[in-house]
Amino acid sequence: MEDYNFWADLLDTVRSTADWVKALWIVMWSVFWLGVVALVLHYWLALARFTAPPTGRPANDEGDQVARFRRVFTGRW
Repeated sequence: MEDYNFWADLLDTVRSTADWVKALWIVMWSVFWLGVVALVLHYWLALARFTAPPTGRPANDEGDQVARFRRVFTGRW
């Protein structure tokens, strides 16, 4: 039996697919990774909101997300 190369077989399969399938594949992975980044950023903002020291402002101040985001990335809690 001759040697089987998985990567060569996969590359041949990808090359033989229709162009719209290749385009859909690229779009699907791009959307997936953008969603992962959005979830991580949402988690970091929520973490900053609940671990930030009191500032005298209302706890539900949604307009100051940029300041919370900067506080998370600069390490100033």
